[in-house]
Amino acid sequence: MGQLFIIQGAQECAVHELREKARRAFQSLTGLSPSSELSSATHAVLKFPKLNGDRSKIVQDAATQSWACGAGTFFTPQRYGDAALPLLLEQRPSEETLDEWNGIFALAAFAGPQRELSIITDRLGSLHVYKTTLRGCVLISTSSLILAALTQPDWDPIACREFLATGTVFEQRSLFRGIEKLPPATIVRFRDGLEVSRTRYWGLHLIPYRDVDSRTCVHELADALTGSIQTIARHLPQPVMDLTGGFDSRALAGSMLRAGLNFETVVNGQATDGDVLIAGRIARERQLQHRHYERGTQTPQQWLEQAKSALPLCDGEIDLLLYAPTMDVQRGLSAEFDVTLNGSNGEICKGYWWELLFPNTGRDRCFDPHKVAAQRFAYAGDPGLLAHHFDQNLTAHFAEILARNNSGLENHPNTAQMDNIYLGVRMQRWQGRIASSTARIWPCLSPFMFRDVMHVALSAPPRLRVRNRLTRRLVEHLDPHLSAIPLDDGTPAMPLRLSTAHYFWPLAKKYATKAMHRAFQRRATVTPGNKIRGLWQLEEIHRILRPDSMETAGLYEPSKLKTLLAASQQESFSSAALFGRVLTLELAARAVK
Repeated sequence: MGQLFIIQGAQECAVHELREKARRAFQSLTGLSPSSELSSATHAVLKFPKLNGDRSKIVQDAATQSWACGAGTFFTPQRYGDAALPLLLEQRPSEETLDEWNGIFALAAFAGPQRELSIITDRLGSLHVYKTTLRGCVLISTSSLILAALTQPDWDPIACREFLATGTVFEQRSLFRGIEKLPPATIVRFRDGLEVSRTRYWGLHLIPYRDVDSRTCVHELADALTGSIQTIARHLPQPVMDLTGGFDSRALAGSMLRAGLNFETVVNGQATDGDVLIAGRIARERQLQHRHYERGTQTPQQWLEQAKSALPLCDGEIDLLLYAPTMDVQRGLSAEFDVTLNGSNGEICKGYWWELLFPNTGRDRCFDPHKVAAQRFAYAGDPGLLAHHFDQNLTAHFAEILARNNSGLENHPNTAQMDNIYLGVRMQRWQGRIASSTARIWPCLSPFMFRDVMHVALSAPPRLRVRNRLTRRLVEHLDPHLSAIPLDDGTPAMPLRLSTAHYFWPLAKKYATKAMHRAFQRRATVTPGNKIRGLWQLEEIHRILRPDSMETAGLYEPSKLKTLLAASQQESFSSAALFGRVLTLELAARAVK
């Protein structure tokens, strides 16, 4: 299910005019035409296909003049995609009726008798959907770039600061003022172009944090993960799985083997990368059909063209130079398979970032948002490029974000608060933006994001989740052979016991030495400065990034922008990420104009 664009308002002429402008904007910016559409005096709906040709429809009930549509990849226990949409017409969307929906999605349901439009976001807000208003109408779209092209808004300086500092935009901001990302796990209702309510249907406050027997928890988690994979496979029988050298994809592979599925695996990277080497070993020893994508020689012109092609997928909210190779791989895979599966969100089994809670791990009301902000969000510092003056430093800014995100959980264990930060702040916007971009190409999913998997993993006691204990036991339970194959850092994937302790130190020392040697070789031969300097060989880059004519020139402090761009032309340039973000904002600005 591809992208969607919805207009609701009281004036027929405004609805009609905005519908035609949206159609032209999509054609101009993405090259897409609607695969299905519907319009009346008060609303219009345009559905656009995925790049792999997948065309979903708008489901209608002529008797009540109700309809439903969706974007993303979504399931109920027995239905997938368009086949599930009639359920939204049979009952008003609520916490109870959405309990068994899984996947990444933005759903829309219009109840004709009540003239009520409901927009529903997935549990983690992974499939990004935005809203703005124009001419008395509310506009809903999976693309903030399209909404910006229609409304011509100013930049949001806070969002731009976040993006330049981290490569991500946070909370419900977009890069543009007045364009809001709708929050996770929420039903937002509109009537006659006005928002009338917001209802949260899921959150970590619903997780029953409990003390359970570790073996029972491992069995429940294995069953839930296998069940989610079986649900996917019933409807998308030809999956390809992203296989790395770490824990999460290994657990996913174990579940797929346990379910008896026929699937292929893929790894991306250089032949000497740890992930590539371990993924190849896993595939050989478990006799998996496996392929390795190694990025070949790429000219600067090819890299730039890929980045420009990635812009309509990313809305300018990812560094295009980083996402472009991913886009290239996903487009190739989409021609052969039904869905790409990955181990994203597997971190929920591990107590991710809990090391920042030591020595108070698991205690109530012992959460320091400033410490987490400094070490996980503002650690690279504020690049200070923007002309806008900010009243607080970046650490204080992120500390306020974290406090808002944890509102209502202050009396929960600090481990629950950290889980909530990881899921509600980082995964919603960072992982969600990557998933939203890839979802415009073809179906992409992580089974770790299904409701039952999250509930079992998040409710496990802290002593079981620390130091990867739960994940190690999960891999061993699913496939003991997989747990015996070392991770990409050389340590075993099996649980640490007296009977296995002797495996850990020799392997860790041996593989860590090799990994350091390979990392040193890569840094010595291919540096970010070299790659950026190659782009500057292109006349087009000089035209795009000429400071006095950039569309984004007004965002920046002129002397700092000139210094950055001048430095980026030197071989020793060390801020490649910042360069990519500046280029991304400029390409987005040119597209909007």
